Amino acid sequence: MGRLKSLESSAIAFRNLTSLAVMNCERLNYLITFPVAKSLTQLTKLKVEKCKRIVVIVESNVGDDDEAENEITFSLLQDLDFSDLPSLQGFCSSRNCAVKFPSLVTLRTNQVPELKQISDAWHGVLLAR
Repeated sequence: MGRLKSLESSAIAFRNLTSLAVMNCERLNYLITFPVAKSLTQLTKLKVEKCKRIVVIVESNVGDDDEAENEITFSLLQDLDFSDLPSLQGFCSSRNCAVKFPSLVTLRTNQVPELKQISDAWHGVLLAR
């Protein structure tokens, strides 16, 4: 997967996905697009590690005028794990993108020195380093 730059596909293709682990993708700039992120309604675990170029998890091309549509809710996501992501700055590329994790139990970060954007949705979550 050394040449993979993003996971772009129809949002329908991922709607039943429960676990996503992405590792050692050196050219990956972002993981998924906004429409795909909104379709991941069954996702319970997300792990991203050793992706040197990844800057954001969700690439958002959403306009600034419709803030109600800029929300992504990962209703079932319980485990979020980011490791060895030296370029990761935040979860979503848009400043108006609101991300919610109502079921999140565990958030792990390890070697993510550029991470700047921490959503309010992450407060109160167990943070293990």
